[in-house]
Amino acid sequence: MKLLALAVLIPAVLFTSGCGKSDDHAGHDHSAGKDDHDQGHAHAAKMGGQLVELGSHEFNLELLRDTEAGKLSLWVLDGHAENFVRVTNETVTIEVAAGGKVEAVVLTATANAATGEKTGDTSQFEGRSDAFKTAKLLAVRVPSIQIATKQYSVRTFDLKK
Repeated sequence: MKLLALAVLIPAVLFTSGCGKSDDHAGHDHSAGKDDHDQGHAHAAKMGGQLVELGSHEFNLELLRDTEAGKLSLWVLDGHAENFVRVTNETVTIEVAAGGKVEAVVLTATANAATGEKTGDTSQFEGRSDAFKTAKLLAVRVPSIQIATKQYSVRTFDLKK
């Protein structure tokens, strides 16, 4: 049943993700009737991973999979995926579907001495699972993540290898 729900939600996420035309993007060229959105406007992933939008262009999550180590890194970024956003969460739990199984994976806050980030004041989270090593395609869902005073959730999306 869970796999059926994931199969239904994946296409919905693919069709609803992206940058909406009604957003105010001061950094984009809208002169002479041109709008970047008409040419597939997208934000670049800061760490080379895959971006997932939170809210109405409020924040992004970037997920980067290390198949050799079986590790997944997640960063919280601003709405344009340009700046890291520190959060107070000590963990973020995600749901991963692969090979007919759904697994809850806990990503732990990661300290970074170079940036001064520490548990409870960081933008980066990491977790491990054998699914990150073996599955070519994972269906991932973030049931809940708190940023400042607001709770967000991410519907199921495909995380590629």
